[in-house]
Amino acid sequence: MKIAETVTCGGSGFDRAAELRESAASIWAQPESRSILLWRGKPLVHNADLVRLPTDHLVFAKRYMQIFLGKTEAQAPLFAADISAWEPESFDAESLNTFLDPTEQNHPDLPADHGFLELRTIMTGLTAEDAELAATAKAVFGWHRSHQFCSACGSES
Repeated sequence: MKIAETVTCGGSGFDRAAELRESAASIWAQPESRSILLWRGKPLVHNADLVRLPTDHLVFAKRYMQIFLGKTEAQAPLFAADISAWEPESFDAESLNTFLDPTEQNHPDLPADHGFLELRTIMTGLTAEDAELAATAKAVFGWHRSHQFCSACGSES
């Protein structure tokens, strides 16, 4: 592949800032830090845009799994948080096990027009950066769920 920029979910110019991963916990507390949210692999969106919340938002009062994604073009630190432990008051659990979940979930601590939607249904409407971030976050959280232990030594990953 010659031109990475033409690949969906890649080439947006997002800086993964690997050199900062060791200090991610202190970066989380910085006022300019933001986080995207995923619930069971579904990113939080508003009007076809990936929502970036300040890391001191009320939704983070409960501690959820988070990963440091990197830095935006404006050099703001960006995280992803998996809030799959949150249980909506009501949802169609059967639809979650289908290839394409058509449902939308709304968190009570967020505006009503912010919802968790299946990535496959919104991917083409996202910007290149938003698509890359949502896909990366979903993939990394998926990897953490399926690779909880080192295959060589057995210690927790």
